[in-house]
Amino acid sequence: MVLYFSTLFFPCWLGASVIMMVAKFQYVSNLYQWILVAIYTALPLIEVVRLYIGNIGNTEEKVPELAGSWLLTLLLQLPLLSFILLVPGTLPLPLDYAVNVIFLMFLVLYVVFGYKAVSTTAAHQTRLHHLYLVMGQGISDLDGDGTGQG
Repeated sequence: MVLYFSTLFFPCWLGASVIMMVAKFQYVSNLYQWILVAIYTALPLIEVVRLYIGNIGNTEEKVPELAGSWLLTLLLQLPLLSFILLVPGTLPLPLDYAVNVIFLMFLVLYVVFGYKAVSTTAAHQTRLHHLYLVMGQGISDLDGDGTGQG
């Protein structure tokens, strides 16, 4: 469900972030201008990829896609969003705090529940694979001699 609500919240976050970036761009130093442009360019691209592979992994029960979405969240998005919120040189405005704290809550919830989803899905897929191996051997090796000739 966190992935679903993140998908719904993403356009709101993107719009508010663009508005705030334009509003505060001239007031931050040159170094922070470059950093903010890099972060605000990377975050939406990462979020689109994360939401896409997360939804594919969730609906089709694909463990690599779920794990990739979880890793994108943990290794890329959390540090970038934390930088925007915690570094005073970026001059976070009240709207920045509002939308980024909500976005950060979604990311933290996804890290917690996403780990559970990845481990549960991986265990389920492992059981299905073992069941397939057992049933597949029983079908191809009817006489039990190990030759597979029936």
